[in-house]
Amino acid sequence: MNIRSVVPADFSTIKDFFQRAFDNRKPTNDVIVQCLRRKMPVHFGGMSDPFQPIEKILKLSLKTLSLLKKYDYPTIVSTKSDLLLKQQYLEVLEEMKIAVQITLTTSKNQTARKLEPHAPSVDRRLEVISTLSEMGIWVSCRLQPLIPKVNSQDIELIDKLSDAGCKHVAIEHYKLPTYTNSHRRQMMCKICSYDIEKYYKQRCPIPSGMFFEISSEEKINNLKNIVRGIHKKRMTYGAADNDLHHLGDDICCCGVGKLEGFRNFFKHHNAKAVFDGKNFGKIHYSSIEREWRPTGSIREILNLKSRPKSVNEKRPSSITDFVRIRWNAPFTNNSPTDMFGVFPSNERDENGNVIYRYENTVNF
Repeated sequence: MNIRSVVPADFSTIKDFFQRAFDNRKPTNDVIVQCLRRKMPVHFGGMSDPFQPIEKILKLSLKTLSLLKKYDYPTIVSTKSDLLLKQQYLEVLEEMKIAVQITLTTSKNQTARKLEPHAPSVDRRLEVISTLSEMGIWVSCRLQPLIPKVNSQDIELIDKLSDAGCKHVAIEHYKLPTYTNSHRRQMMCKICSYDIEKYYKQRCPIPSGMFFEISSEEKINNLKNIVRGIHKKRMTYGAADNDLHHLGDDICCCGVGKLEGFRNFFKHHNAKAVFDGKNFGKIHYSSIEREWRPTGSIREILNLKSRPKSVNEKRPSSITDFVRIRWNAPFTNNSPTDMFGVFPSNERDENGNVIYRYENTVNF
C-alpha cells in the first residue's frame, strides 16, 4: 500500500464541528452545526468505506467513532470490512448509539471474489453481522448492487442474513456509469458472463445524469421474490433505489427510522411526502412543510450546478427554497415525479403548490 497516495480526512475539522455544535452553544446559520445539534444521524460510510486498509495505519475512523461516542451521537456505519471485529473497535462500539450496515452482494464466495476482489469473504462478513448482533447492536445488510441475471434472485443470501441476526436489508440496483473506461466495462461484462453494457443501454438509451439505469418496472420485478423472502424471515426491507424509496417498509431506507435515538433523520424531502400520501392517492407539499430543516445557505451542501438561483437577491437559497422549487417543477430532477407511480395533477393547494396523484398498486 502506498500511503503517500492517500489523502486522509482532516480529523481536526470533524472535531471542530462537534465542538461548535455542543461545546459552544452560540446561535448559528451553519447548516452542519444545526444538523449536529438536532442529533440528525450521521451515515458514516455513505460515500466511501470508512474501514479501507489504510485505516489499519491511520486509525482515523477509530478516532471518529470515539468522538461520536463521546457526544452520544446516533451513527450508522456502512462498510464491507471485517475490521470492526478487532478488539479496539468492538470496545468503542459497545454501548454506543450505533447501527451497523454490512454490504454484501451475494451468498456465493466465488461470485463475491469476482465482484469484490478486495473485500472479505461472504462468510467473514456474515460473521461480522453475527458477532455484532450478539453484542446487542442493531445490524442490517446493504445488498448493493443488485445486478440482473447475476444476484437478483439470491434468496440463499436472505436466509444466511436472517440466521446471522440481520434485522433489515436495504437493496439498490446496479447503475451503469457513463464515465468508465473500456477496460472496466469489459471486466464487468466478463464478471457478469453477459454484455451488461448492451443490456442496460438497450433499456435506457439516454442516461439519467451520470448513469444508465433499468426501468422501475424491471427493478420491481427483480425485487418481488427477494422482498417476500425478507418479510418471511421477519426482517424489514429498505428501498435504496431513488425511484423506489417510497416502496420500502420505512421511508428511511437504512431502516433506522424507528430506533431509539435515530428518529431525527431528515424528513423534509419529496420521498417522505410520497411515502405519506401513497395510500391516499394524493401527495401534498403540506405533508413535509412542517418537518424540521436547517436554515442558512444551501451552498454548504450542494454544488454550484445543483443549486437553484436565489429567490431573494439579499438572501442565498435555503434548503426550503430548493425543496419547494423542485416540488413545483414536475418531470425535472429531484421532483416528486422521479419516483415510480407519481404524476402531477391539475390541482394546486392554497399556497400554489402542485398536488400530485399516485397511480401504483405494487405491494411487496
